[in-house]
Amino acid sequence: MKKLTFLAGAFFCLLSAYAGNDYKYFVDLTKVHNHKLQIKLIPPDITEEEAVFMFPAIVPGTYAIYNFGRFISDFKVVDKSGKEIIFTQPDKNTYKIPNPQNIDYITYTVDDTWDAEQKKGEIKDDIVFEPAGTNIEAGKNFVMNTHGFFGYFKDKLDRNFIIEVKKPKGFYASSGLSSIKNGIDTDVIEVFDYHRLVDSPVMYDIPDTTFVEVGGARVLVSVYSPNKKITSAYIAKNIHEILQAQKSYLGGTLPVDKYAFII
Repeated sequence: MKKLTFLAGAFFCLLSAYAGNDYKYFVDLTKVHNHKLQIKLIPPDITEEEAVFMFPAIVPGTYAIYNFGRFISDFKVVDKSGKEIIFTQPDKNTYKIPNPQNIDYITYTVDDTWDAEQKKGEIKDDIVFEPAGTNIEAGKNFVMNTHGFFGYFKDKLDRNFIIEVKKPKGFYASSGLSSIKNGIDTDVIEVFDYHRLVDSPVMYDIPDTTFVEVGGARVLVSVYSPNKKITSAYIAKNIHEILQAQKSYLGGTLPVDKYAFII
């Protein structure tokens, strides 16, 4: 039996007026090594004597303890003089960094969960439920459940997250977000507040997409099917009745401008 993995969401976005408070992330999807990607972060302004950088242990939708920090490696903190800052790691998800006002940038490597589970032979309870997981498949498909790619500083969640993504030729970002600035080689994703970021999955691949208008909302259906046996047009046709029922139940309109089914 073929397995379909669904990622669905509706999202809002606000913008921060304070550039110094922004998280600025950089990802290059054209440089993949063994299902891994390097992430670079220019952090927001930090004045505390010690910063605590974290990856989620639990995310909405499953509420299982997944500890996404276990998929992170090669974590480095570099100061403004080019020297590495020595940090401590009290657990899989947490990094304590002294003198954070001196940070120039942070880099780390992220492994995907779909492939990593097979390689590491983890027990069933440790396996990340696929719709909450990540995929890094060079030149083919990237499933960016953002909680698996991007961390945050403790007590600094209500910030603007700006993510610059360099992508392979012809790739498209499928998402419920309406704040993605699509370019030929590079996209810019902008989301205010970490909670909204982790509610915003993005899939990159050669697009097979269909848009339908329902109750004042644009509904995106995006499908990645390597064998081409399932198409976005087929899915859109088959969920039409459900979408119309939702519209009627909600009084004729949907409470969002854009919604996405990512499959």
